[in-house]
Amino acid sequence: GQYLKLNVAAIARHEWHPFTIASAPGEPRLRLKVRGVGDWTDALRGLALRGDLRSVRIDGPYGAPAQLYRNYRRVVLVS
Repeated sequence: GQYLKLNVAAIARHEWHPFTIASAPGEPRLRLKVRGVGDWTDALRGLALRGDLRSVRIDGPYGAPAQLYRNYRRVVLVS
């Protein structure tokens, strides 16, 4: 799947956190899958619920590393 990195300066100016993109290509809104697992995501939820999520920086989107393996004749898997 696709993911992006999110930065919210109101929480932590220099921290970027990865989130899965839940919306389909072409949808008018960007939806993310966010699970509250710590202080940062709890703070994100609080800002969103209060309507204070004003400034967000996004890096991405990125694709899954093995997403295009069918485009190649040979694939090397390393474990």
